Amino acid sequence: MAFETGIGAQQLTFGSLFRIFFWSGLAFWMVFGVTISVLAMLGMNTVTWNSQAVHGVQGLMTGLLISGLLGLIVASLGGLVSALLVKLFGGFLPMDNLRSSRQSFANISTVFSDSE
Repeated sequence: MAFETGIGAQQLTFGSLFRIFFWSGLAFWMVFGVTISVLAMLGMNTVTWNSQAVHGVQGLMTGLLISGLLGLIVASLGGLVSALLVKLFGGFLPMDNLRSSRQSFANISTVFSDSE
């Protein structure tokens, strides 16, 4: 059973869509960056600079810097393209019926029940 939030696709502005896509993309890249940076600090060859592996605290800082800059670039471009696509398709497709909803976790046991 889904609960209606009352937010339609046409009610979101371009800036709101961009912020949603940008911050979600940047959060992904930062989690990825922290993961590879910690692994580089522990001695794995996950971060390279000038075709040489970087380890220790230098690997931690380099990994965070690279993932932060890459995350900003990719999240900006991805947020821009995604927001443009939603706005363009919103003009051509009937998105009035599209509603954001959240699933109730009270019924999750009925989805995974073994009784058939």
